[in-house]
Amino acid sequence: MGTPIIVTGAAGFIGMHTAERLLDRGETVIGVDVLNDYYDPALKEARAARLEGREGFRMVRADIADHEQMKVLVADAGATYADVKAECPDRLPAQDSAEGRLFIVGQAVVGL
Repeated sequence: MGTPIIVTGAAGFIGMHTAERLLDRGETVIGVDVLNDYYDPALKEARAARLEGREGFRMVRADIADHEQMKVLVADAGATYADVKAECPDRLPAQDSAEGRLFIVGQAVVGL
């Protein structure tokens, strides 16, 4: 497998479905979510639990606005900020992940 794909907001509706789609495609996914109370925390926990049961998935409870924590996460994934590419969930070309690029999908555009 190539470099993991980081999906931010992974416990949200779009993030969870994006992560599932990537996992279905055989990708390794690191889900990032602060799991705050912006809306029902129980719903977010249920979505996170649904993903945590999938092979190739790891959940990290973190705030993407915490640049130091995100730098560590990106480095642990085998990349650097220079390798990060923000991408829209509806445009996830398989050839990019095969080239070993790291994707941060979702709200990370604001966090970076």
